[in-house]
Amino acid sequence: MGAAKCAAEVYFAAPENWIQPAAVNQVVLEPGHGPFFEPRPGILNVATCRHVLAVKQPLPEGIEFFDNAEFDNCDGRQISGDNLLDVIKRLNQPFCPVLDAAYQFAVSIGIYIRRSNEQRQDKQAA
Repeated sequence: MGAAKCAAEVYFAAPENWIQPAAVNQVVLEPGHGPFFEPRPGILNVATCRHVLAVKQPLPEGIEFFDNAEFDNCDGRQISGDNLLDVIKRLNQPFCPVLDAAYQFAVSIGIYIRRSNEQRQDKQAA
């Protein structure tokens, strides 16, 4: 019997957790409202992002951190980082948003991408 996969490995392996940047038209933080991503209007609700990474947990193989932003829990406005929609629009590949941290009054949303083959080869050569 093989070892069980951690929550992060399972989450990043699921195709439904990866979003095409061009499909996102709006980023909101609305707890309890709507699904994670609504493709038709292009709304990404970061309040429904999963928390699958522990503090200092290594990322699953082939996954890398791209950027993050923090949002106020009370009114949903972004309080730090580059505008998350702008960050997403800079991507040229699917991304996976993750709840990196939850504080009393704010949440941090990380944007993760798949590491390219060139980056993997560079790391192996180093």
